[in-house]
Amino acid sequence: MNDNPRDPGYTGRFSSLCFPDGEKSCFCCCPPIREPEADSLDLLAEKIQLFRLNRGNLSKNRQDAGEIHGESCWGLGFLDPRKKLVGCLLHPCQNQGIDQRNLTGYRSKCAGTLCQEAITFSRLNPARQRFYLGLTNGMDSFHYSSRRANPLMKILPWGVSVLTAIFLLDQGKALTRMEFINRYGFFWHELDCRLDSWLVGEIIKRRGLEEIMTLPQKYLAFRQQLFRRLQPEKTQPAAGSPAVPVHQLSIPLELSRLLKFGLNLWEATAAEIGLLQAIMLEEIDQFN
Repeated sequence: MNDNPRDPGYTGRFSSLCFPDGEKSCFCCCPPIREPEADSLDLLAEKIQLFRLNRGNLSKNRQDAGEIHGESCWGLGFLDPRKKLVGCLLHPCQNQGIDQRNLTGYRSKCAGTLCQEAITFSRLNPARQRFYLGLTNGMDSFHYSSRRANPLMKILPWGVSVLTAIFLLDQGKALTRMEFINRYGFFWHELDCRLDSWLVGEIIKRRGLEEIMTLPQKYLAFRQQLFRRLQPEKTQPAAGSPAVPVHQLSIPLELSRLLKFGLNLWEATAAEIGLLQAIMLEEIDQFN
C-alpha cells in the first residue's frame, strides 16, 4: 500500500481533508495572519503568481525574508513541480522532518492549527469520507480550499450526525457536486450551522432527515419559538459555581455555538446549561 497522501497512487484507508489525493490540497488556514473572511479564490491570479515565486525563491527567502507581515507568507507556495498542491514549504513533511516554520515567526500558531472541518472529517469512516470527497472531484487546490465554492466545506460544519444522516439517506450513492447542492444546499442557503446544527442533529435522531428537508420553514418557525421561550430562562441569575465560557464546558461544539450565536450566552454555569438543554430536548421531543 502507498502511504503517501500526496502521491496520486495513494490508496490509504483513511483520507486527509488537507491532502485528499495528489491533485489538490487545502490551504484555507494559511497564512496564519489572514483576515477571517479571506477566501482562497480572492485575488486568484495574484495568488498563483505569488505561490510560483515563493516556490522558486525558497532558498533565498530562507536566508533573507524573515518574519512575515501583512496578509501573505513567503512559506506558502506550490509543493510540487506540477503546481497542483498548495501548502507550507517550511513544514517538516517538506523538509525531511525538520520544522522550519519558526523562520516566519509563527511556528507555534501554525503547528497548533487544525480546523474544525478537518476534525469532523476525521471522525467519518472511510466509506463516508469517500462519499463526501466525491463532491470535490475535478476541483483544483484553490476551489477545494474555498469556503465559498466547495460544498464539502459548507456541509462539514454541521457535524457528524447530519453528515451521517445524509450519507444514509442517499445509501452512500455517489452524487455529483450539483446534485448535492440542489438536494442539500438549503443547509447553508436557508439555515445557519451556528444556530441549527445541534437542533437539527437532535431532530434527525428522533425523526430522520426528511422531516427537515421537506418542511424547512416549519423547522425555522420552531427554532424562533424555542429561542423566545429560552430568553427568560437564560436571564435568571446564576447561583453557586461561577460562570465560565460555554465552549469550555463539557458540551458538544454544536451546542456551544447555538448558545453563543443563537442565545447570545457566552458564559454560564454547567447547571444553567443543563437546564437550557433539558428545555430544548423537551421541545424537540414535541416537534411534529
